[in-house]
Amino acid sequence: MPQEEFDERINVGYTIESITLNKETIKKLRIMTDRRKITSAHVNHLLGILKEGTHFDSPFVVNLLTEKNVRKVIDGNHRFEAVKEWIAENEDNSINVVFCTYKDLSVHQEREVYTKWNSGRKQSSDDFIQLYAKTIPMLQAIKDGDNYRIGDVPVKIYSLNTRD
Repeated sequence: MPQEEFDERINVGYTIESITLNKETIKKLRIMTDRRKITSAHVNHLLGILKEGTHFDSPFVVNLLTEKNVRKVIDGNHRFEAVKEWIAENEDNSINVVFCTYKDLSVHQEREVYTKWNSGRKQSSDDFIQLYAKTIPMLQAIKDGDNYRIGDVPVKIYSLNTRD
């Protein structure tokens, strides 16, 4: 198999654009041929969010191919499929989304950009609690050293030495 030539460095930035996706603009989006496997459960989840009238607030990461005037979706494939289905259900549907747009990347650079955008660590439950700790009264009371009564909630304590 021939070796693909590429520059090891990615010296490209992206611009941020707000774009309305509708029945016309969605046609100018293309998918990467080697994108991650699309799971229908995740697409259906995102489609449900759209049907509720809310927004997923994550940007699409795209490569603008200037000669063809199309954008290739690098990151956001599940969102793309959900929006495409949502628009197919009703041609009047449209949504304003944020695009982080790179220009004229090679296939190798697209892969590198995808890896870069997906290299973050997923939020753990500890991260979530840390983020919202100040809004949770029980945690604030414990931190402040207060006696905090949860209420009349039955609690059973298990001993490590018995099977009860």
